[in-house]
Amino acid sequence: MFIHLSGSVYAQKIYPDKSVKIDKKMVEQYRKMKDDIDSMPLKCDTVFIRPFDKDSVFYRFNGTYFDEKGRLRKYSRKEIVRDGSHECITMYAYYNEEGDLIYLFMDTEDHCNSGMEFYYIHKGRIIDFEGSKYCDCCDEEMTKKEINRIRPSIGSPLKLSINWELYLVNFTHANTFLKIMKNKEYSPGDEFGLIE
Repeated sequence: MFIHLSGSVYAQKIYPDKSVKIDKKMVEQYRKMKDDIDSMPLKCDTVFIRPFDKDSVFYRFNGTYFDEKGRLRKYSRKEIVRDGSHECITMYAYYNEEGDLIYLFMDTEDHCNSGMEFYYIHKGRIIDFEGSKYCDCCDEEMTKKEINRIRPSIGSPLKLSINWELYLVNFTHANTFLKIMKNKEYSPGDEFGLIE
């Protein structure tokens, strides 16, 4: 669905292909698991934080949240840049007791583009998703070909984000993700790289 809002502002909603059946019962189970994690008492371990200060134009926070048994259950990332680019990313990843990613949410924006996307994941494969892309400075709407190029498929592995085409493979299991985050040479953004 494409919406022309006003002037050069375009909004594009991206849903699963209508010909594919969504297992709504399974998606609802995963939604409940996510909500249960949000209601748990979790311990936050700040992996990286850089607050705004007089010498900084950006704020960055990466937090990992563990349950009482020390299992990663949630990851949170917030990044804001105050240099005129208006770049911002908010991200949440949720993990089940076995360390499998069950839900991933991203909200991204810059001076021209913004978008939101979420995925429900079962054993590394997408069981439902929704995305949106907004463009404040685009001259024309996205073509069907462009939409189909970025649209993930139900049942496919989680690989790329819809909006920024960031690699999301490293988020699919807690062990892989934590290995990257605990690396002594970690640099913010490494989690979006590919594992060799």
